[in-house]
Amino acid sequence: MQDRFFDLHNYAFESRLAQLITDSYFYLNLNERQGILIFMYPYGADRQSKVRNYANEMKRWITEQYGMRCFIVIGSAVHDPQDLHAEYDRMEQQLDYRFYLEGSIIWDKDKSLVMKEQSTDDVEQTIHEIYKQIESADFHELPNHINILIGRLKNAGHYSPLYTKTVFTGILRKIGEEHRDQYPISMNRMSDQIAKIEHLTDLHRLINTIIEALIEQKESNGEENRKVIGEVMKYIDRHYSRDIGLQDIAEHVYLSPSYLTFIFKKHAGKSLGKYITEIRFEKAKYLLENTNMKSSEIGKYVGYPNPSYFTMMFRNRYGCTPVQYRERMK
Repeated sequence: MQDRFFDLHNYAFESRLAQLITDSYFYLNLNERQGILIFMYPYGADRQSKVRNYANEMKRWITEQYGMRCFIVIGSAVHDPQDLHAEYDRMEQQLDYRFYLEGSIIWDKDKSLVMKEQSTDDVEQTIHEIYKQIESADFHELPNHINILIGRLKNAGHYSPLYTKTVFTGILRKIGEEHRDQYPISMNRMSDQIAKIEHLTDLHRLINTIIEALIEQKESNGEENRKVIGEVMKYIDRHYSRDIGLQDIAEHVYLSPSYLTFIFKKHAGKSLGKYITEIRFEKAKYLLENTNMKSSEIGKYVGYPNPSYFTMMFRNRYGCTPVQYRERMK
């Protein structure tokens, strides 16, 4: 519960409990943020659905009445009073995990609390990949890796909220260091903001907002991107006869493959692979019309060393073989 809720609203809270609950119960206000409710049912009674309904109704009332997010942990049945302390400790541990949960009610049998084995190396590797993408300004792939990181932190079940907040503070610091001109980040203000976040969803939203701003800033750099596309087209025109690929071209213009793919399609209106294919076949048609080179030589010259494959691709594109095309052009 948010700070001082029970100091300010405990009387109204107890009144609402008295109105809502028809079963025998005991309520204790623990502190300004926590209270505990113990139901007393006969041994062997199954009241799980009823307790869940009470929890849902109290959550709805707190949200509507005070606009606050609350977390409710529903524990297991205890038959011996001496076991209450151990059950309370276990519920406290579950409450610590609320940072990672989508809902506000943590049920003892909830499948979302079943942790999966997750290697620490997987988390570290994902963080390393994110840092590399920040360095190369590969912002379009960054959200995917952020999603992967969040999933791994959540599924591991042994990372504290403080550790997760520290990880994302480091990611924001890396963005600030690498792209200070595009997105100046006040780390003191950002650290304070992250420290106050109580749910992973809110942290995820904050990170995505910053990434979206970086993408928008980069996309607004239209003139620079047009120059890059022009250089890419020149490179293809000089090297179309070679076995060139996305990685070669991206390295030539110092961009990540994914970002180059994005801006090329945006500015050229077609994929990079489609553009390379078009250039090769335009050159092939020119050579068929204006030279006496053999079809196999032309295929090799424009980047298709396998004559059969070149003929098949040509037929699929123009409805005839290279030899037939030459005859038609005479």
